[in-house]
Amino acid sequence: MERKKTTRVEKQAAAWLLKKRTTGTTGWIASRLHMGHRSNVSRAISAFDQTDNPAGMKLRNTMRHFTGCPLYC
Repeated sequence: MERKKTTRVEKQAAAWLLKKRTTGTTGWIASRLHMGHRSNVSRAISAFDQTDNPAGMKLRNTMRHFTGCPLYC
């Protein structure tokens, strides 16, 4: 994931999943996903939560389904 931009839906999805399903801090997630400052993780998660992009919505719903995460997660 190092070469992917922070704004890519795949990287946003990975950050979203890590934050929702682990105890990792935003700093730790930023480091592992090569996202720069920890505030970029928060922005990426918010963007993924609020996306109206059909591909992003489909990915989010698929991730919720397979992780057992309810709709508000």
